[in-house]
Formats: sequence, structure tokens, C-alpha cells
Amino acid sequence: MSSNSPSQRPPANELTAEELILQMEVEEVQELLGDMGFDPRPEFARGIQQLVASLGSLDAAIIALQDNLVQRRAA
Repeated sequence: MSSNSPSQRPPANELTAEELILQMEVEEVQELLGDMGFDPRPEFARGIQQLVASLGSLDAAIIALQDNLVQRRAA
């Protein structure tokens, strides 16, 4: 099979952080979040993926979810 096959993912080192997050399974995102010290619940992982898709930025997605959590705790 050729390395240019459309069914194969490009190597992870050729992807942006955003592309990598969007290609990961929810469980993989959960593990990554836990390793980074964030809440690893599935809904948080899916939220990160959805925000990355809509905002186009992993940093912006994390900030948006953190802001949302802070607002909920303050309420």
C-alpha cells in the first residue's frame, strides 16, 4: 500500500494540534486531557473536539471550556 493512500492518516508529526485532536477517538482525547491536568470526562473531551472544529484553535477551545466551568461554579 502506498503512503499516499487516502485511507491512511498522515504521520502525527505532520498534523497540527487541531487536526490531531479532531482525528482522535474520544478516549484518546480524555487520556490527553488527564495527562494535561484537565477534566478527562467524555463530555469535556467531546466538547474540546466540537470547539476545535468550530473555533479552529485548540487554545481557544480550552479557554472557552475553562471560562464556561468558572461561570458555572460562580453561579
